[in-house]
Amino acid sequence: MDDLVLEQEVALLPAEAYRRWTEEEELKKFFTPNLRIDLRHGGDFEALFDMTQPEGLRGSEGCVIVGFVPAEEVSFTWNFPPSIPTLRDQHTLVRVRFQAAATPGNTRVVLRQSGLKSDGAWPEGFEYFKRAWGFVLSNFAKSAA
Repeated sequence: MDDLVLEQEVALLPAEAYRRWTEEEELKKFFTPNLRIDLRHGGDFEALFDMTQPEGLRGSEGCVIVGFVPAEEVSFTWNFPPSIPTLRDQHTLVRVRFQAAATPGNTRVVLRQSGLKSDGAWPEGFEYFKRAWGFVLSNFAKSAA
């Protein structure tokens, strides 16, 4: 299956957009209030969406930072939601890049999720991520306005 690629232009410079994606208190403003990020290789990148669920079913538990280039990109592992239990333990790679946009002072945010497959419940997961990441990117743009 092809990678999932979504783009969003935001009214921030690339370094500021990167900062907002890599600092815990900033991420909480547009992603989810229950979030942990430890910006180091192997550090946490956990977004918890449903605190009423038992541990392990709240969100992206166990996901980690894979790499980062200050002011340019951050990448992390990502798992499937509990609503797709057959894939819950599978991890993909999400890379978020921050590039100067054609509009001065703006940034083009490019989110690429790779490692997706085409069999079983994977297409359902692809559609889920397309909606979910679209929502996150839209919230990010609104928070930057």
